[in-house]
This record gives sequence, C-alpha cells and structure tokens, in this order.
Amino acid sequence: MADQLNILPSTLFAGESINETISGLTLSGVVIYSFSASIPVSVTCTENDPSFVLTVTAAQTITFKHGSIKYTGIQTIDGVATCIDYGSISVTASPAATSDYTSALATVEAAILAYGSSANKKIKVDTIEIEYRDLDDLLTLRNFYKNEITKDTGKPQSGGPFNIYSRFN
Repeated sequence: MADQLNILPSTLFAGESINETISGLTLSGVVIYSFSASIPVSVTCTENDPSFVLTVTAAQTITFKHGSIKYTGIQTIDGVATCIDYGSISVTASPAATSDYTSALATVEAAILAYGSSANKKIKVDTIEIEYRDLDDLLTLRNFYKNEITKDTGKPQSGGPFNIYSRFN
C-alpha cells in the first residue's frame, strides 16, 4: 500500500495551478497523477533530477467542480505500476464557474411562469422532452436543477421574484 506523500494541497480553488516537486522516488519510469474530477484529468510528471515535477495547469483545474475530488499518483517502472500517492482535494468552484443545468433551469422557470395560461404540459430540455402533470412536478424539477447548479458551482441559486398566474374556468 502506498504512503500518502501529502505534497498536493488539501484545498484548491478551481482555476489555480498546482506545481509540486516529488522527491524520494527512483528516477526511472513514468509518474502519472490522475484526478477523478467530473472531467477526469491525468498528468504526466516531468523528470527533474533528482526529483519529478507535477504541473497541473489552471486550464485543467478550472474543470474541477465544487466538492471533493480524489487523486492517485502511479509510478510505472519496467511495466510494473506502483501507487506512490493518493488522497483527496477539497475544491472550491471558480467564481466564473457555470453549470450545464443553467439553461434547463431557465426552461423550467419559463414553464412555471406560463403554467396557468398554457395548455401544453410538456417542456423540452436540450434533446429531452419532459411531460408534467401539474405545477408540483415543475417545482420539484426546478429544485432539482437548483441543487445541481449549487453542486457544480458552489453558489446557491436564489429564486428571483416571479408571478404565477392561474386560469379559472
């Protein structure tokens, strides 16, 4: 079992670079660090006698979502892979972080606003068509998307003021 080298930071803002020197390893083979982010990242360390240097660019870490990501460092020598480091990093989303769910939330909120005046009980989110029975379905879907956006960006989505109009027959 590998020892934790504890060379990586325990916390990170998405979009920050990581530059660390790894010493005490056999200077042969290849050292690769893999990060289990929503978009997985693997980085090959460069050899800098008498150590290896790990460089994770800001462009790579900007894709890290808010929360904890795990990493593993593997050194391969003559086809034999050995875990040299492992752990997790607590990531704070970049202030510029966006979410894939933002447009879906906007679609659901538009359906909520039009609920009373629209006979159509379907919305289209990207390529998926969603049929709903009543306003509670839309409110549940809206809360789901808000929670997903908060997970992605670390910023709670506040519900802005809006009017709900109802139709009486």
